[in-house]
Amino acid sequence: MNESYARAMFHLCHRFFEEEKNPLFAWRAYQASQTFRVPIPWWVLDYFNEVAENLLTPSQLSADERAGVTIQRALLMDKRGRGSVFRRYDDFCEQWDALNEVYALLEAGETLDNAIDKVCGKINLSKETIKKWHYK
Repeated sequence: MNESYARAMFHLCHRFFEEEKNPLFAWRAYQASQTFRVPIPWWVLDYFNEVAENLLTPSQLSADERAGVTIQRALLMDKRGRGSVFRRYDDFCEQWDALNEVYALLEAGETLDNAIDKVCGKINLSKETIKKWHYK
């Protein structure tokens, strides 16, 4: 894994961060920047700045009432969408892992169809699903 892997991760995480309004993608991009020792993407820093402002702004709720609600809201994890932010992130990870396996097989000389067939043999996903992810 290298800087190009991190850049690909940043691109996908940014897209999902914007489309899904899911802050876990900012955290994943941050983690990748630290793992691969590359600069933190600007959009992650923007998210961190917004979160810092949210966390440091006094709430109208009591200390006991605001702990969970305030942190959830401050981290922007209270956004509506399909499932929880964690479920949507798990879906992304499943997609990322499957496509990484496909791309590794492509680099090893497999055709796209053969690579997808081999990955489908390992995981419980249809060929159509993986092809849709690949072309997305």
